[in-house]
Formats: sequence, structure tokens, C-alpha cells
Amino acid sequence: MGQSPSKRILLIDGDQAVQDCFRRIFRFSDVADSAAGISPRPSVLEHLDVDTAVDGPEGWRQFEKALHQGRPYLLAVVGQPLDGAWDSVETVLQLWQEDPTLPVLLCIGNQCTAEDRHEMARRLGKLDQFMFLSKPLDTDLARQMVASQADRRLARDELQKVTKELGRALERAQDEAEMANRAKNEFMANITHEIRTPMNAILGFTRLLMKEPLTDGQLEKLHYVRDAGTSLMDLISNVLDFSKLAAGQLELSSTTFDLDAIFTDVLDATHQRAREKGLAIQHHVANGVPRRLRGDKTRFRQILVNLVSNAVKFTDYGTVHIQTALDEETSRSATLRITVTDTGVGIPVHRQPIIFESFCQADGSSTRKFEGAGLGLSICKQLVDLMGGQIGFRSDPGEGSSFWLTLTFEKHVARDPGTSPPGGHKTPADRAAEGPPDESSGAQGGKPHVLV
Repeated sequence: MGQSPSKRILLIDGDQAVQDCFRRIFRFSDVADSAAGISPRPSVLEHLDVDTAVDGPEGWRQFEKALHQGRPYLLAVVGQPLDGAWDSVETVLQLWQEDPTLPVLLCIGNQCTAEDRHEMARRLGKLDQFMFLSKPLDTDLARQMVASQADRRLARDELQKVTKELGRALERAQDEAEMANRAKNEFMANITHEIRTPMNAILGFTRLLMKEPLTDGQLEKLHYVRDAGTSLMDLISNVLDFSKLAAGQLELSSTTFDLDAIFTDVLDATHQRAREKGLAIQHHVANGVPRRLRGDKTRFRQILVNLVSNAVKFTDYGTVHIQTALDEETSRSATLRITVTDTGVGIPVHRQPIIFESFCQADGSSTRKFEGAGLGLSICKQLVDLMGGQIGFRSDPGEGSSFWLTLTFEKHVARDPGTSPPGGHKTPADRAAEGPPDESSGAQGGKPHVLV
């Protein structure tokens, strides 16, 4: 309703005796208490004014006027029977059209039978918003019933007021939390940028040193420095991109790249850890996959490094297999389907629904066994979504996992001489008829690239 009820009641009854009775009841209530030896107490009945009307339409006009003046009634007392166009029930229904929460007392005469009361209750419907009061009026009972209905109304309005205040406080707290989150994301973006600058220098000088005349032992040590630095840079990039993604500030770029060079870079970034664990990384590109593409090669590489690094991290023995196939092709674009399969620990069933959430590990205690911030898969999912692709997985606990993604890239205008002609590709309808490919077996045609 938006306004606090004033301490007034509206009495709609053409019986002058009833009007006079209500005026006496509330005008002299405190005097009557004192005369009876009752200590007066704060009550909604103190200074309660009674406005009267003789029939429904007149009462409705007074009620509407009070609402427009910002002085709504605390409750209404409606007599029965009523003269005029509206009976008692119709009058109450009209008042409820203006104020659906208005409490009502129905003053019924002796001629009103139990069946009449039942029918009135059926028509009114809101059993918790009206009460019957029998004529002739009992002064004490009338005062108690008015006080009860008025107290309920005031309590409900106070509760609504408190609820609105709490809602506003919650909105303010949410705004403050969002501001704090934006400040955090900006800080993380700034600090990771500051860390990347010296790390780039370290990696740059490491590569320069690797070109100097060195012994095999010295070169091996520099390889460790380079690989560790690259891993740290990937982690920094993940944190930076996570902050940018959360702030909606990450933008995609589009450049021409060589697919083989991307995978060479991915394997270089992950093979050192795989070699330490005695794992084989197999990379297989199916025939017909275009090598020269256009898109955001940095984000593409980042997704692949995260997936392969994740597979290596959670695999203690066996193989990590990377399969690249052509999912769909047009004259101007190619959709690649890349699958990274491992023979690792797998993902517990109860963790699978949340595996792409931020800071999620395969196991709640896995941060003690497996390093990592739990951002890799979350960032992969967000980047793939941003690039208009899809990502999913299949995992059997104790046997391994298979993550797949599809991304669409523009085809480079000049066809690479090493690219096979696209004439032998199946259409999407052909593939649908054949059913989904078996991801556990490698595609035929290309020679696998194996690193140990």
C-alpha cells in the first residue's frame, strides 16, 4: 500500500445506534478502564477516530478519498444488512479492490443464520482478513476484536517496512561487494601484469643464454629454467585472464597462425613435466585438417596448454593422447574437434557437475597431492564460450578422463601446400548417420607425434 495507516476506522452502517455505540466505545475507552479500576496501557485504541457512512458506495468514496490523501484507514467495520446498491459482502469486496490487506469486521444482526455466515465467508474468501461481530454489540468484545485486527494490521505493516529496509540494506551490501570485487579484479590484473614484465625478461635472457656455447649439463639446466618460467607465465596468464573474464574485460584478437606451430608450442610447454613422470604424449592430426587458420591463437594455445597440463598433472603412468580432427568445414571456415585423453586418476562422480567451476579440483583434498590453483578448466570453459565453441568431458574414476572441445576458425586464404584437399570429408549428415566417433581410438591417416 505504501502508506502507514492512520489511527482511524471506517464504520459503514446505516443504523445510527450502531454508529453512536462505536463512538462511545472508543471515545471513552480509557475513561471506562479507569472507572473499572483497570490500569490504562498503550494501545491502538488510544485516540482512535471513527468515520461513518450509511451505505457501501458512500463508504467506498470516503475510503478512496482517504487513500488519495495518504491517510488510509486502520480497518473497516461493515454492518449487515446494508441499504443501497451494495450489500455487505459487495461493499467489502469493493474496499479490498482499493486495499487488499484491509482488515474487516462484519457486524451481523440476529436474523443472520449460520448458513448466511457460511455463504458470506465463501464470497469473501479471505478468511484471515475478516471477523464476524454480532449485534447488539458487546462493548468489551467489540473493543477486543477491533484491537486484535488493528494490532495485526500494524504488525504486518511494520514487518513490510522492516522487510523493505532489509532489502535496501541487502542491495547496498551487494553493490559494495560488487565494487570490492571489481577492485580486486583490477588489482589482480595490475599485479599480474607487473609480475609478467620481469618474467618476460628472465625467459628472454634464458633463451639468449641457450644460444651460447654450453655444455650438455648447462643446456639441460637452462631447459629446466625455461620450462619452469614458461609454466609460471602460464599460471600468471591464467590469473590475469580470470580477473579479466570476471570483469568482462577480456577481448579476443584475430591473427593468422600455423596449427602445427601451435601444437609444437603446447608440447614444448608440457613435455618436461611429462618426461619427469615417465609419460608419453601422443599428438595425432587427422588428414584433411587445414594447417593455416585465423583466430585468437593466444587463447587457443592457452586452452590447449591448460588441458594437456591438466592431463599430465593427474596422470602418474600411461599416456596423454591429443587428437585433432575436422568436425565441419565450409569454403571459409573450419571447425576443429580436439580431444585430450589421459590414463590418470579420473574425476569422482560427485565432482563432475562442478569441474568447470572456479577453484575446483578433481578432489577436495587434491590441492595437497596435485599442485594448481583450480583455475585451468574454469578458464578453458569461459574462453571456449567466449570463442563461440563447446567443451565437455567423459571421465571414469580410476581409469582416466577425455576432454573435448570444438572451435571454429577462419581458413587462411592461401592454401598451405601441405594441406590435403577437402574433397574426402564427410558431411554432418553422414557423421550423424554413423553415430559419434569412438574417442578412445586414434583417427586414421596421420602419423602420430610422440614425445617421451
